[in-house]
Amino acid sequence: MVLNKGEMEGTPNGSAQGEDMEVELGAEEEGTAKDEETLPTALHVVNVPDALFGDLTVRNAFEGLFMAYSDRASFSYLKSFRRARVYFPTSETAAKARIELHHREFMDKELKVYFVQMETSSRDPHLRPPTPDKQFLISPPASPPIDWEPMPEQHPVVNYDLLTALAQLTPGEPHELVAAEGDKPSIVVHVCEDTPEQRAMGPEKPRIVQTRRPIVPES
Repeated sequence: MVLNKGEMEGTPNGSAQGEDMEVELGAEEEGTAKDEETLPTALHVVNVPDALFGDLTVRNAFEGLFMAYSDRASFSYLKSFRRARVYFPTSETAAKARIELHHREFMDKELKVYFVQMETSSRDPHLRPPTPDKQFLISPPASPPIDWEPMPEQHPVVNYDLLTALAQLTPGEPHELVAAEGDKPSIVVHVCEDTPEQRAMGPEKPRIVQTRRPIVPES
């Protein structure tokens, strides 16, 4: 539908309004054409009677329901899946048949008619991942939550008594670990004597290397 400029002369600014209406009507027609192109031309029919796959009379009656919309409709029967597929020459015919035959009673069965989702042409033979509409990160968030504050690290605990006792150790001599107190005996560690094999090696004996005291930072 296109309105000429002459028909709009009776109204103020008729020329401009006529051009606007032409643009709007053209956009609507273009959008309708795109919707028809995106609709599939094939239908899935489920919940069909079992006799459809063996009885020719039932099959002819079933095909007659869809042939009423287009005499060029073709059929394929999937017995293993208990469903049939109907192909139409245009998507407009398929949409009309889907709307009118959905939930239609046939041989004591309520037919369910759905559009067939056609595969898009792609060179990649692998399955494509689903659209990430509701994918959320499982890992912790990159930014800390509100009112989060870092905790200061505590000063390392240094046992100076242990360091002093270790510094006082003399290689090759007994070491008193626990001093005697009251009726409690002391605990002393004695160095084992050399074996005959070690004595035969001569005066060179392995020495206990004293561990260097770690540097303590000044507070």
